[in-house]
Amino acid sequence: MNDCNAHKKQTHRVSRRRFLGVAGGATLPLLLTPSLLPAQALNRNRPQDIRFLFHWQKYLALHANLRVMAMKRSEPPTQYAAAVEIYRHQIFLIPGRDIWYSMESHIAPTSTPEALRGQLTNVFPLSFRAYNLKPTGEEIAKAILMALPAFERGEWQKLQVRRKEDIEPVLKRQFAPQQEKLTSFLLTSLNASPIALVQLDFQMLDLYVNTGNETRKLHTKHFNVIETARFTPMGVVETIIMLTGRIMDREDQGNSRAALYQLRERQAPLRLPNPLLFPRAVLYWTAGEAVRRILDPSHEHVAQRLKIYDRALRIFVPGLKEFWNPYLDGKLSLDEALNGMIQRVSET
Repeated sequence: MNDCNAHKKQTHRVSRRRFLGVAGGATLPLLLTPSLLPAQALNRNRPQDIRFLFHWQKYLALHANLRVMAMKRSEPPTQYAAAVEIYRHQIFLIPGRDIWYSMESHIAPTSTPEALRGQLTNVFPLSFRAYNLKPTGEEIAKAILMALPAFERGEWQKLQVRRKEDIEPVLKRQFAPQQEKLTSFLLTSLNASPIALVQLDFQMLDLYVNTGNETRKLHTKHFNVIETARFTPMGVVETIIMLTGRIMDREDQGNSRAALYQLRERQAPLRLPNPLLFPRAVLYWTAGEAVRRILDPSHEHVAQRLKIYDRALRIFVPGLKEFWNPYLDGKLSLDEALNGMIQRVSET
């Protein structure tokens, strides 16, 4: 408790560092001075170099729908029944989730039936060679093409309407002009080195079997699936920022000064049942604050809207409010914020 009181007394102390201005007049500690960066990070890309690509791929969207239906016990709509039965049989034969994730990343770049068949029968990673995946790939390609006419008449049309009326206007008018500010906010608040990748690919769906947000590498780029139906249009933007933060964290393993790296190191004495949740809470919160501070002051965090803060991340919320927000405002140092949050969790 004495340590906690000390932290409270320091809440309004401003660290002697450079600051980066953000929307709403708030300030953010600019921690990424060249003298602090590891040598390899000096050649990495700046926020203004990063390109965000968004795709609405028909085969991938249909595959996601068929997988969702195949995983449910209820009977699928008649027009999809035969294709779903093929999926159920193949999922029974090949139950490994990583194989199906890999399958999605190979469906994503395809645009013709011939390319779809080739991708699903020839290009799985060597680590999956324990299975004979060629027959499965052929069957899945057949099921997708079988269900395609019904999908084009129904769900695909609905997705196009949402794309044109809700999602793309927000991406073009609000996200695109501010993407450099948003990524700078992430880099500075997470104390991370600029990432090596220049191009980040996002596949936009309305259904996804694992309730969204899987990240896998695809041809040296990152392949991200966003299930747009779960989010408001501005929530889609926050999810893009959250996934970008996850990529930054994965790319930044050599930077011991990174905030999430430090948090993972310092939280060990807490003996949390799931130690991954604390860094995830900080990332969720930071992405939500990036959108709220830079794009829309009325924005409600995705984790708040989906009640994630009320469930798995509940114990971290008081510390985020009491210590992480003042850090984002430039009123606490990173050390003070991390130690204060850990102290708060240890008291619950």
